[in-house]
Amino acid sequence: MNEQTVSTVTSAIDTVPRDYDARRFIGTIRTGGKELRGRVELIRETLQRELAIHGDAKRAKVAAAELKKQLPAVLWSGTFTKCANDALVQHSGLLCADLDSLNGELSTVREKLLKSPYLWTLFKSPGGDGLKAVFRVPADQTKHSGSFRAVERHVRELTGAQVDQACKDVARLCFLSYDPGIYHNANAREIEPLPEPEKPHPINNGMVNLSERQRIATELMGTIDWKTATSGFVVCPGKHFHTSGDGERDCVINLDKSPTVHCFHNSCSGIRECVNYTLRSLIGKTEYVAPTNTAKVEARKETVTPRPLSALLEAVEGFLRRYVVFQYPEQAEVCALWAIHTWAFNAFDYTPYLSVFAAEKRSGKSRLLEVLSLLVCNARLTSGSSSAALIRSVDEDNPTTILLDEVDAVYSKKNDAEAENTRQFLNAGFRRGAKFLRCVGQGGALEVKEFPAFCPKALSGIGRCLPDTVLDRSLPVELVRQSRDDRAKRFREREAEANVTTIRAELEAWAQQPGLIDTLRDARPALPEELTDRQQDYCEPLLAIADMAGGD
Repeated sequence: MNEQTVSTVTSAIDTVPRDYDARRFIGTIRTGGKELRGRVELIRETLQRELAIHGDAKRAKVAAAELKKQLPAVLWSGTFTKCANDALVQHSGLLCADLDSLNGELSTVREKLLKSPYLWTLFKSPGGDGLKAVFRVPADQTKHSGSFRAVERHVRELTGAQVDQACKDVARLCFLSYDPGIYHNANAREIEPLPEPEKPHPINNGMVNLSERQRIATELMGTIDWKTATSGFVVCPGKHFHTSGDGERDCVINLDKSPTVHCFHNSCSGIRECVNYTLRSLIGKTEYVAPTNTAKVEARKETVTPRPLSALLEAVEGFLRRYVVFQYPEQAEVCALWAIHTWAFNAFDYTPYLSVFAAEKRSGKSRLLEVLSLLVCNARLTSGSSSAALIRSVDEDNPTTILLDEVDAVYSKKNDAEAENTRQFLNAGFRRGAKFLRCVGQGGALEVKEFPAFCPKALSGIGRCLPDTVLDRSLPVELVRQSRDDRAKRFREREAEANVTTIRAELEAWAQQPGLIDTLRDARPALPEELTDRQQDYCEPLLAIADMAGGD
């Protein structure tokens, strides 16, 4: 294919696309044209100025958002009658993959992408901290989803970076940018689309049980003002994050097709993602049966022999130290013991919370939770989640390890009902058998329901933001910014996951050793007299594991 014709619009609000040869935009991006360069440079200057003031990347992007929307944009995947997925006239055989917020990794990711035989063009994003990678794909609309899956996997395997999921839309807008170093390969090869992944098999011949979906939604969200059988208004689970006034109809829940909670506000998006994940998971468990992959089942039967616990403990501690700079050696030791105790959680009647905090941003709090998520059993890493989402994420049969980041945002408002619900949930959840009571349903169907609360939890935030009652159940881990002389290895999730695979397999094998749970359950380690009764209770699991490992 010598020519790819694509549509373009003059700005994000332009509704009348015009068609051009895609190669025309290579020169436009390289030179910046008459006005494009100045507009892009203004966006980058705005971002840098905002970051210098407050250091918050999200706030900086919001400040530059209106400038970005005024840029001309291309619909790389074809020609359209309007900017909509159902308005495609002809597919171009191109697909644009957005790689956002690369920051210090941009040059490295770019070099790796340039090795791809499928890469048609590559240039910096308007903000300057991301890349736009356009790949050759089959010029077939029916294969576009498969092409996206192939590009996504190819980029992840090549660079370890994640492609923005919005790029799967065939009518995805790509704002033009300015990059004198833009790359173009007119002879790029087509990437082979990946097949549709095997889907779970629906129960009841695929019929949707709306009453069951309503029940699940009501238990998760609380009172819902149903307007139809599938849609209603609800209090936003991230209401405490809203930065402007709330309206009664700001948040709506839809149960048809893929169940989703939508909200007018954007500041609560992180919590809504967690709630939507939980909502779909709960509904999915009642409506679908996952397909059996015999090969994977057989692979899991491979026997793994764990190294001695003392050596395994050192391996976990070493992995933590690789990516996190601790103030004191004991902090890494405690975090390693805590991670191991999540694998033998059923042996204990109490669990200590990890309270990870620092006086300022960029001190490694979130990074520690990210690293722990690769080490602990059944991790659920989330940010600032609502109490409704938290209490429904605990499964007594398969205990979740909750890693809650930005907990300071939960307790930023005084006398806040949401914060109080979270406090009560945390207060109860360090002891086996603890239940959290909530009223569920509405009207005459209102009832009190018990939710399990006992599971391992690590909480991170700026300052000592946790209530005293929660701190009284926690092991404090205070972090500070790393110095020039003492820096952690850069965390690349894909590489870290590969490096931790053996450790995780050994931790699982260790926890499944015959008699291990009973041995730990019967253990009676020496408890320091300086600790209070409660501190002795929640420290006992870690001391039991330390005694089993031996040494100092």
